[in-house]
Amino acid sequence: MIPRAGVTLLELILALAILGLMSAIVGLSAPRTLVMPASARGVAAVMRWRDSAIRSGHRVRGDVSTFPRLLEVTAFPDGRVLADSELRIDPLSGRASNAPR
Repeated sequence: MIPRAGVTLLELILALAILGLMSAIVGLSAPRTLVMPASARGVAAVMRWRDSAIRSGHRVRGDVSTFPRLLEVTAFPDGRVLADSELRIDPLSGRASNAPR
């Protein structure tokens, strides 16, 4: 009797299941590891809002667009800046922070 060469249906299904599981794990973990850096335009806008708040003596609010979200930023007259951590803005200076969070 001549031995048959090839792959059984069960082996093929098992290999496809393993590949599907691996791709699902990689696909779900990728967005968590990606860090969206603060855009230069967004940081410049935050600095303008901070300067405006300091000069006017009133709180200034603005929005920074980061696809797919719109992040709210509030600058206070004492120079503090309240912003989403995704923007990586130092709350005391209003400058972009490169430190990982």
